[in-house]
Amino acid sequence: MKSINYIFLLIFLPIALSAQVLPHKYFGFRTFVAYTALDNKTPGNYNIKLFDQSSRKLDFTFDKEIKKVNHGISLGFGLEFGKVKGLNHQINGILAVNKTYAAFQYNIGYGITKTVGFNDLLIRPNIGIASEIGYIEIGKFSVDTLGVKFDNTIVKGANSDVQLRQRHYNINAGIDLTYLMSQKRGIRVTAGYRLPISGKDQILSAGTAKIASNSTVLKITNNGQPTEIPTVDLNPLYFQVGYFFFIARD
Repeated sequence: MKSINYIFLLIFLPIALSAQVLPHKYFGFRTFVAYTALDNKTPGNYNIKLFDQSSRKLDFTFDKEIKKVNHGISLGFGLEFGKVKGLNHQINGILAVNKTYAAFQYNIGYGITKTVGFNDLLIRPNIGIASEIGYIEIGKFSVDTLGVKFDNTIVKGANSDVQLRQRHYNINAGIDLTYLMSQKRGIRVTAGYRLPISGKDQILSAGTAKIASNSTVLKITNNGQPTEIPTVDLNPLYFQVGYFFFIARD
């Protein structure tokens, strides 16, 4: 019986001890999926018409149901550096891979460590600033090499995107929870709350053209009533989940 106890001790004691050995300073890297809800204050069935300013007059019409809540899911990458236990910094870039949400974020956090079983849990409350863009896809159109003109911008090519888009500047406060599966890598979950600072007016992009609500090339109706370009607001709550790994700087 004693021999069995010794075997278990030899197996698990190094693991338990290694869970306590973390570097003082570090460089961290993360990949993650980011989710945020895109809110629209005026949901409905939209009819959007674009009028070509060129001599060809190739106008386009799109019908789109825009819901009150739309879903923004994107892929992000992050860099982190500082103290494991103490102040550290994080920079994130979120790509609009599915054309719903993109962001550039910076925050400063404070690292706290807890032992959970044989592994470590890194707790990192943080606060920072962000430039974020919400998108709602309307449709696509194609033109030949002669192109079309919207607000004095020539648009050419196949499968040009028509999107609603709006940029927001926010203060973001959140918490990162990282469960280390080994001494250098783990699973990270992030939840946070954004507080708006300012934002730009919503626009409609058609290929490379950026079209404002008062443009003469644009006509929008919602459930048959004339209206402006709908907003693409970011819900205050945001979530991220992904993979985190780091290297020691000691």
